[in-house]
Amino acid sequence: MWTNYWRVAWRRLRREKGYALLNIGGLALGLGCALLLALYLHDDLRHDQHFAQADRTYRIVSDLTSAHQHAAQWRTPGPMAPALQNEFPEIEQIVRYYDTAVIVAPTDGGTPYREANAAYVDAAWFEVFDHAFLHGDPATALTAPDGVVLTETLARKYFGTDAAVGRTVLLDAAHPATVTGVLADPPPQAHLTYDLLLPMALLERTGPSWIFEDIGSSIVATYVLLPHDVSPAAFEEKLAAFVARTVGPMWAASDMTITLSLEKLPEIHLFSDRSGAAPRRRNAILFAVIAAFLLGIASINFINLTTARATERAREVGVRKAVGARRSALVGQFLVEAILTAFAAMVVAWLLAYLWLPGFEALAQKTLPRTLLFTPLLLLALIGAALGIGLLAGLYPALVLARFEPVRVLKGTFRHSAEGVWLRRGLVVTQFTLSVGLIVATLVVFAQLDYLQQKSLGFADEQMLVVDFGRDAQVQQHMAALQAELAALPGVRQVTAAANVPGYGAPHAYTVLETAEGDELSENYPTYMVRTGFLDHFDIELLAGRDFQEIGPDAVESAMLINASMAQRLGFAQPADAVGQPFFQWGTQGEIVGVVADFHFASLHQPIAPLTLRPALPRFLRYLALRLDGPQVASTMAALTQIWQQRAPHYPLRYEFLDQHFDALYRSEQRAGQVFGWGALLAIGIACLGLFGLAAFTTAQRTKEIGVRKVLGATVPSLVALLARDVTWLVLTAGLVALPVAYLLLGRWLETFAYHIDLHAGPFLLAAGAALLIAWVTVGYQALRAARRNPVEALRYE
Repeated sequence: MWTNYWRVAWRRLRREKGYALLNIGGLALGLGCALLLALYLHDDLRHDQHFAQADRTYRIVSDLTSAHQHAAQWRTPGPMAPALQNEFPEIEQIVRYYDTAVIVAPTDGGTPYREANAAYVDAAWFEVFDHAFLHGDPATALTAPDGVVLTETLARKYFGTDAAVGRTVLLDAAHPATVTGVLADPPPQAHLTYDLLLPMALLERTGPSWIFEDIGSSIVATYVLLPHDVSPAAFEEKLAAFVARTVGPMWAASDMTITLSLEKLPEIHLFSDRSGAAPRRRNAILFAVIAAFLLGIASINFINLTTARATERAREVGVRKAVGARRSALVGQFLVEAILTAFAAMVVAWLLAYLWLPGFEALAQKTLPRTLLFTPLLLLALIGAALGIGLLAGLYPALVLARFEPVRVLKGTFRHSAEGVWLRRGLVVTQFTLSVGLIVATLVVFAQLDYLQQKSLGFADEQMLVVDFGRDAQVQQHMAALQAELAALPGVRQVTAAANVPGYGAPHAYTVLETAEGDELSENYPTYMVRTGFLDHFDIELLAGRDFQEIGPDAVESAMLINASMAQRLGFAQPADAVGQPFFQWGTQGEIVGVVADFHFASLHQPIAPLTLRPALPRFLRYLALRLDGPQVASTMAALTQIWQQRAPHYPLRYEFLDQHFDALYRSEQRAGQVFGWGALLAIGIACLGLFGLAAFTTAQRTKEIGVRKVLGATVPSLVALLARDVTWLVLTAGLVALPVAYLLLGRWLETFAYHIDLHAGPFLLAAGAALLIAWVTVGYQALRAARRNPVEALRYE
């Protein structure tokens, strides 16, 4: 019996090719796109799960809280890990991670490279984070203080082979190191990425001592491996007691409290409230919504076409029941046909996802191997979706038609019954509700992106070239001569050096300031270390007071600039009132000499925070900022490269235009906008396929009515308007449902930005109008064909 069902279903698909193409094509598009988005989400959710002990590995994070401030940090003080190891015997292992950039060159005089993905780690690193070693022993690879572990790609880059153990490299043009291990290239699904690992013992020997001594500076990431029988909650309680008797009193003296807590390793990438997880989590939610919308629209489209087409078979059902067909046989036939069609769409969807994957990778900027498409769980989910959609599509017409009396069915009353009509109308409304919502979201996302890119940042960023020399001592030593030489280039307007520039982060410094009421305010504030002329170079307005004074190269003025937000935090009504107030910061006492206008030193995701600016000693300098003249950029860049090769051949030139750097801060939103755009386009396309099929079905049912109306004098425009009237009301109803919901959800999304556009009627009206126009065009084509047909053809057999 079941074999006969499949045979009949296959024959119907072959005979009704147009219907099959519309139905299979629409569902395949939706399933294929949802499958790609599911791959993206699957990749996000499996971050760090490739580590064997991920389920019991935790990152220790800290929260600093005061009456006016909360700082959530994923870094902790350097000396904390050894203290915890001594304090808690239940800790199986604890390791630290200090990320940095290192200049690496083969000792045979090869080309030096700046490796940005380098890190100092403790010797037990591979006991916590297991990696596949191609060469070397993970147990001893980081025990020698002059050892270095490379990835396979980096080993081939420097030595042409992955068998690099025993070879030597020069680090930062000063420290020879021996390759003690070569890792297979780690998978990208990790919240920490590194190409080169160095022993923490080397940093202790060559780096600043305060990293390992200052209990008040959060500088390293700390990871702890707990036994299975140790409760994370119970361990956090012990951490609280540890803080209370060690560093707690120090912070309490500053009216601040510090809390240590645990983050489970696999949850860091998406669910941490620090280290950039929020944009990733927001994108994951958005992509899940798009996938659900596309799958919903495609499923509704499939169910609608299937139920509409099934009514054409009412007489077939009547005949079968009249000759003795059982109800179960009729239900089985409809279900098999719907499931077969759904499975055909599933196969096409999988093939589309396979072909589209490279383009989607480029759009999402994420590597998604094709092997993911063969994951058993993913294939089972796809099969389950096809089976569920097929059952939903076939069940309604099967049960409704199968329960009718043969006489009623043979008269065809079902095709005009209210239940069939209202079902299809409800599905069309739902379909266009989702489509209108996606269109509105796309328009708002792109408007917000444009706002972020066009908003004034409060400083000059155009034609501003930033050179990062990583605080290299040799570059710092010749800074004055290098600046003078660069400033003399025809295409360079100004040159300044600084430890910090807008958009590149800023350290937080414990600072004590005096409020307008004379009270002391002690908190951790972001601090810029800059040179005289920084304000003029970046066109930052000085609201009150003066800039830093020019003094000797090795001296530093005991002075501070603050921004307007800081003056407001201190309670001063006018910026000038803050000038002359005392401060204490990083062991230095002095006074505020000036107040600058607020400028965006971080992305527009965050409001402008109170900021302090201090004069920078030469040893703190890290960046050169060059203001260029537009017409001579190419020649200036060539001259800059030549000068750099002469002055600092040991340090690779690394530069970036500041406006491009700020644009990159919103890359996450740009990707979301592009995916939303494609999602909205596909949603409308799938909805149109369904509407096209329904319009053809409805028009065919009203062929004789159209013929009679034409004979009685109806014009073609009036007939087209008659046939388009129903879809107009359906789309307008969809708009009335979608627009208020979209307004609420998009308003909440915009609130995640500190600076955002105001929602207005434009995008909502445009989305509703676009959906209505598209529906009219889709239905109008079928209506026009029917209206222009010779009425004799419709009435010939009456």
